[in-house]
Amino acid sequence: MTHTLPTPLPDDPDYFQILIESRITTASTVHLSFTANRMALDSPDILDITWLTGGGANHDDWTKPVVHVVNSETGHTPANGGASIDFQTTYDVTLDQLPKHTVKNKDYRVLKIPFLDPSDAAQSLAGSGHLTITLDAPAVMQINSTKVGYSFALPSPAPQGAGSTYRWDFVELNCATPASNGKSVCFCNTTNVDFFSLGIAIKGRTADDTYSTFGLDLSGSTPVADLINDLKNLPPDYAAGYMEQSGAVLRFLAPDMAFTDKADDLDTAIDAGFTHYETHALTFEVGAVSYSAKTVNDALEFSSPSAFTINKPTTLEVIASTGPLDVAGQSVEIQNAQKYIAAALNRGVFTETGDWDKPSRWYPGNVQSNQYSQTLHQHFIDGVCYGFSFDDVPGAPVTSAPAIGTCTSMSLVITDQ
Repeated sequence: MTHTLPTPLPDDPDYFQILIESRITTASTVHLSFTANRMALDSPDILDITWLTGGGANHDDWTKPVVHVVNSETGHTPANGGASIDFQTTYDVTLDQLPKHTVKNKDYRVLKIPFLDPSDAAQSLAGSGHLTITLDAPAVMQINSTKVGYSFALPSPAPQGAGSTYRWDFVELNCATPASNGKSVCFCNTTNVDFFSLGIAIKGRTADDTYSTFGLDLSGSTPVADLINDLKNLPPDYAAGYMEQSGAVLRFLAPDMAFTDKADDLDTAIDAGFTHYETHALTFEVGAVSYSAKTVNDALEFSSPSAFTINKPTTLEVIASTGPLDVAGQSVEIQNAQKYIAAALNRGVFTETGDWDKPSRWYPGNVQSNQYSQTLHQHFIDGVCYGFSFDDVPGAPVTSAPAIGTCTSMSLVITDQ
């Protein structure tokens, strides 16, 4: 199937350019904001927080937008020392404020994100960068304030969460890591691990001048409605993720947010899998590292590459990668085991290790699996999307996760239909 998305603009050495085509019909205004936590490539520490505004005296000139940098510990701008960021202000732009670009009598808009210093690899990554797209309301910018400082975060889409009453979605953009050939680039991807709301499709030019396309398949007339209708027809625990306001769609929550701890949609497959490995060895490889385990007292006891245990998870813990599948604080060896097991259970192939790297075998009809993720993959270009946390396992070249590691310019199509 041919996916006709506009060709990205030529690369610009100073700006990451996003050519935007809006197919939004239910909103009078489309708001966008870009925020990020500036980080080093070799450290998880947040150095500064950044956000985008227009240039010019009144910040209304979006032909040359600027990135503001604020010390994450103090909330002060380096330029004027004691002046603090106004955390109550929403910094966004409406689509019609952006410069217009016309191709073959069709109008697009252009959003430019200034590259940070691409000559300094230690300072150039804007971590957790988000382009947030919000309909009929200013784009939500959430500030987390902790003992160690400030950071940007997406608002929670859950009921009662910040931004829960708005229809919004986002693209992840980490700019700019210098590519091996010296070009300024962005890492960009989309994710639906927590929810689906707007149809987003991306065509990106890479540092080697090839193109990569991913996102919702927009070839039909109502791709968003078609996907949401299929999700609403899933079993009750999944269908409970549908959210609307005054009869209009807001979003569809993923099961990691919609399921309760009583959800049992994967229990049979989890129990069968752990029982299977009481009498069969679980063996698999992650790179050059070999793993081996057997089930003992409802837990996988690993003997290789080292001795450790992973307890049997619940349905919600598999879906959300929590409990025994929570990778926080674990060694890389244990994290990799957790990720591969979580991915196999979500995809319904836990007892078939030979199928763990074969996408055509994932989500078999005779084994319980994550039906939210399966449904998304059926509606996305080339079946590629993030349907759960570790949907990028086992990694290139076998991955179902959408991402461009070295994007130099991109086109973005958004739709609510």
